[in-house]
Amino acid sequence: MKYHMSCGCVIDKPARTRTNKRTCPDHPGAVVVERSMPCCDCGKEFKFSVLGGGRKRCDACRKIKNQENTKKTNEFKKAKRRYQQKVTLVFECGCRIRADKFPGRGHRLCPKHQKRLKHRVSTCVQCGEEFKVPCLAGKVQLLCQECIDRPVAADVPIKKASEAAASYARNDCKHRSDCTMKYFEANCLPCLGCKKYEPEEIRPTQLSKYDPCEWAFGEAV
Repeated sequence: MKYHMSCGCVIDKPARTRTNKRTCPDHPGAVVVERSMPCCDCGKEFKFSVLGGGRKRCDACRKIKNQENTKKTNEFKKAKRRYQQKVTLVFECGCRIRADKFPGRGHRLCPKHQKRLKHRVSTCVQCGEEFKVPCLAGKVQLLCQECIDRPVAADVPIKKASEAAASYARNDCKHRSDCTMKYFEANCLPCLGCKKYEPEEIRPTQLSKYDPCEWAFGEAV
């Protein structure tokens, strides 16, 4: 960041007065008129006011960034509405209301009978069946338990913790290198439920003939 002084000097680090104000070291009494710094997006240097904190982007790049943030926010709201369409509120009186159509907030009561919320029902995005959700608050899962427990095919990229653990446990598979090249964009390899698993014998590498572990395995010469 550069400081443009009233004396005409442009400096990086102005001096400080006794009252903790920035001034020119060569011209005492000069004050900061404006500041400038390069934009983090386009790299062009832009000027801005002395008041307030520093800025990272020029006016043009900041406008583009605000439009991108607005687009992401709208996409998030649309995804949230689609998510709420798959959740149904079931009250003690038996009434069923879709979550995105429910007008109330806080304690959810039936608008007609003033009965409390009994449970929620979600629609599985994989099989399309409805299943009961015991929790009354928080995010609802969109996969039923049967689809969660179903083994994943070998050609489907996976992201779950249980499948990641299976990928780590089958690190000695003979086809590890081929699957790594095939699923290099996935978070982990689809080893859970794979029928091609063949363990490969891993023998310790000899570092020296005096290694006691290698002598124990009979690998030392």
